[in-house]
Amino acid sequence: RIGRYINESSSQDDLCDIPEEVEVEIQNARVVEDVSWTTAGFELLHAPSMMKNFRDDEEVQKVYYAEVEQLLKDVLEKAGSEVEQVMVFDHTIRSSTASKLNTLGAKASVAGPVTRVHVDYNEVSAPKRLQQLAERPGYTGVQLRADAQKVLVSGQRFAFINVWRSIEMVYPD
Repeated sequence: RIGRYINESSSQDDLCDIPEEVEVEIQNARVVEDVSWTTAGFELLHAPSMMKNFRDDEEVQKVYYAEVEQLLKDVLEKAGSEVEQVMVFDHTIRSSTASKLNTLGAKASVAGPVTRVHVDYNEVSAPKRLQQLAERPGYTGVQLRADAQKVLVSGQRFAFINVWRSIEMVYPD
């Protein structure tokens, strides 16, 4: 088993890892042309926020969740996807000064960085997580609409998409 598992007990804390070394070429996406959702699976965007304090969970859920939902809807529709619903169900603040990888919604908590390439969900875990979120709220209290089960049964497409944002001024070298 590779990765961290939500709502599962593990004898090895919250991380089980079997690393596999793979040589890759890394480029600065800020200067590479044609980096977009459709060409690279990610996109760098300038997206101003009305947020005043990203460490205030209540403000994040009230203000930022709505901003991210609209941003994703706009980006996906621009890429040609038909979007029925976008829903933010949790968030994690990460800092290089923190050491614990998984805070699971502890109020005003900060998690450490994930220092390896990984996927959060795969073809087995994604439907399982969708089912969990339909059955009960996530740690932020957000719960999927009741028809999430219909998505799983009907084979409709769905995606979990991570949105990353620097919440402090960082100037890349």
